[in-house]
Order: sequence, then C-alpha cells, then structure tokens
Amino acid sequence: MQKIIVIKSIFALLMLMTFALRPAYQASYYLYFQLNIDAIVAKYCINKERPQLQCNGKCHLGKTIALSSTANNKDSNSKTVQLNNAFYPLYFQSPEQFSLMQGVFSKNTDNFKYHNSYSFTSYWNYEPPPRHFS
Repeated sequence: MQKIIVIKSIFALLMLMTFALRPAYQASYYLYFQLNIDAIVAKYCINKERPQLQCNGKCHLGKTIALSSTANNKDSNSKTVQLNNAFYPLYFQSPEQFSLMQGVFSKNTDNFKYHNSYSFTSYWNYEPPPRHFS
C-alpha cells in the first residue's frame, strides 16, 4: 500500500513539473531580456538609428518568442490533426429544437387523472367452516 502512495506522489510531482516547466521556459525569455537588456540592444536591435521608437530590444524579444511559439505549434499541429482523426465521430445527429411552450405545458391533458376502476362486491353471507368427523 505504501508503494502505491509513493508511486502516485512521484507521478503527481512529475506531472506538476512537466506542466510548470513549459510556462517557466517561456518566462525565461522575458527574464533573460530584462537582465541583459543593454547587451541585447547593442547586439540585436534593428532600430538603433531611430531612437524615437523606443524599441530597447523589444523587437528581438518578439522575434525570439515568435520563433519558439512557431516551433511548438508545428509539433502541436501535427499532434492535433492526429488527435482529431482519432476522435472523428462515426455518427452525427443534429439536435432537435425543443421549446417548453410547444411541449408538455401547452397541451391540456390529464396524465394522472383519477379513475375509479376498483370494484368491490360485498358478500356478507358467512358460512361456518366445514366439519370433519374422525
């Protein structure tokens, strides 16, 4: 029983790390940009001759994020297509329109009407039980 709990907790931690690392990887681009903004402006900025734009290296950050997202989208698009093909419905029925005004409440029918269908014939002639002589 203890092994199962340990395995479940390891699996839960692994899944948590998997789902937490992807946003952390995306956030690392922003962190790197904020920490090395002067070097990025000096090396990669295309708008050095137009300082009125106040780019400050954001063009490079946008390109880097766009490249990483397109690389991820190419992989996810092929997986999405495969997943869509796997769950393609074999039968599809369009839903019917239902309105409460056309349904049960508009008709005046007595579904639970009292019917006196029980009959009882009273037979008051009591006879004594049979006697057996031995």
